[in-house]
Amino acid sequence: MNILLNKMRYIKLFEAFQSEVKFYRFNREDLLNGQEEGIYTPNKRITWGDQLYNQMLVNLGFPDREKCIHFMDNKAFSESSSFKSIYGEWVYEVEVDDESILGWTFCLVINDWYYDYYKNKLGDNLIVKSVRDYAESLGDIDYKEANDLRIKYLIDKGIIGYGTLEDLKKSPFFGKENLFAWTCDPVKVKTISSPQKVVKEPKAYKNQPLLTPEDFTSKEEMANFYKTNGSTLKRLKDVMDAKQLDHSEVREEALSVLKKWREL
Repeated sequence: MNILLNKMRYIKLFEAFQSEVKFYRFNREDLLNGQEEGIYTPNKRITWGDQLYNQMLVNLGFPDREKCIHFMDNKAFSESSSFKSIYGEWVYEVEVDDESILGWTFCLVINDWYYDYYKNKLGDNLIVKSVRDYAESLGDIDYKEANDLRIKYLIDKGIIGYGTLEDLKKSPFFGKENLFAWTCDPVKVKTISSPQKVVKEPKAYKNQPLLTPEDFTSKEEMANFYKTNGSTLKRLKDVMDAKQLDHSEVREEALSVLKKWREL
């Protein structure tokens, strides 16, 4: 009976991790003791970085990095194969519960913002550049005060933050900049063989036109339409690519432009 109850609790716990957002992690040792997947509960860990810095973040509401598990989003994972030599050969897919409290940082890992590493990293990244410019604007003030102000700047700009998965997804940087996150709550982990398994496929729509020859009654109509509306469709395509909008939605707008043109 106890075995059955334990099995049911385990299944119920697994069902809590149903988010469409997946994260990924390298590790120096097997988190699952030979199992393919399971629930991992973070515990006390040795972490590098200033303890006072970590405590400052904890006081603000961030999860405690001294008892957490770190992971990254698909974008960071796909672009960070060099991390394998730093963090280990074991590779995992990670799912978090929707109610878990996460800490997160975009562009750089959290310690980089404290140790001034950002000054020499991602030189052309506008987000990192904005932090550099802000730090320089502070002038020659006490280091602790400068750090406090810089952390406030990072939070105010949404570059670092904490909250649930839904809170994270509301960030304007989500899915656009490399994301590094951590939580003290249990996570579901699954062994995978390599980062290549989770590289995002390029979106097919990026090379697809918004309108096709089949949308027109003749080649002549298509030519006449593009004479007066070609620039409009180009703007729609540029907005779609820049904001990563769904192709079908933007195509509907293009079809609406065509319909209105026909009614003139």
